[in-house]
Amino acid sequence: MSDATPTQRLVRPLAVVIAVVFCAGTVGAIVWDDGRSAVADALGRGDRGPGRSSDSSTTEPGADTTESGPDAVGAPEDRSIDDSSRLPSAAAVPEAGEHRYEVRVTRNGTSETVEELRRVEVLEGGGEAGRVRLEVQTGDQRQISILDWKPSAVEVVSTRVPTASGGDDCSWDPPFLEFGPLSAGSEWAVSSTCTASVGGVPSTLEVTGSTVVVGDVQVSVGSELVTVWRIERSRTTVIRASIGGEPVEQRVDEHGDLYLDPVRGIVVQSDVTLTTTGEQSGTSRRQSTLIA
Repeated sequence: MSDATPTQRLVRPLAVVIAVVFCAGTVGAIVWDDGRSAVADALGRGDRGPGRSSDSSTTEPGADTTESGPDAVGAPEDRSIDDSSRLPSAAAVPEAGEHRYEVRVTRNGTSETVEELRRVEVLEGGGEAGRVRLEVQTGDQRQISILDWKPSAVEVVSTRVPTASGGDDCSWDPPFLEFGPLSAGSEWAVSSTCTASVGGVPSTLEVTGSTVVVGDVQVSVGSELVTVWRIERSRTTVIRASIGGEPVEQRVDEHGDLYLDPVRGIVVQSDVTLTTTGEQSGTSRRQSTLIA
């Protein structure tokens, strides 16, 4: 019989539940943050090639870990484009296939880089409208989301995190808007909840936040210069659960930039800061980039 308190027994399931927070569809971040490592949001930039799946470096606590220059992870070449009409105003349904990302996490002055695999399956439709199953895998950990593409809108319908103890679809009510109309200055808000058993723990998630399309810019993806929409997002997710009659609450605040390629229907870079309070507390910066 475990001597751990109900709250302590919930810490690992909460780590799994937090992964649901960042389903984000094509943004696709997944977070497995158990205090030792973290894997994160949708897509920054690195100077490590596909052959290196991990790299750790340590700086003094409190040191400035922001990098600059053409090789800095998560430092896209933010070149504004005068003629925004050259970019589509809606994200296309992504093609079926696999994408690999390099994800870098900086926390408490320490950086870690891992590789993430994202599998896209088109369940129906294609082009401008359809339904997509997105599976995100980091090591032996997976997250599955269902997204609906509609004219000028991409909605997250449900999210599931398979675990050894099972995992239910967490169906969002209402489905929340991941991407709205794409034009400079376009804004939208989200407010949604879902309830499911995640990691064996009955949990309720509430997501609120706002998003604005800053404008169209150019970023480097590998050797290619790609014109994308720069999207600034702020989002808060509150996770509530109960074990043995003891209520537990976790809050996750997310703020950062996503760089969406509407032609391919995927985010190709991101630079996001996550702040958690509750059973897990801390702040981490998460950057990743599409590498294949």
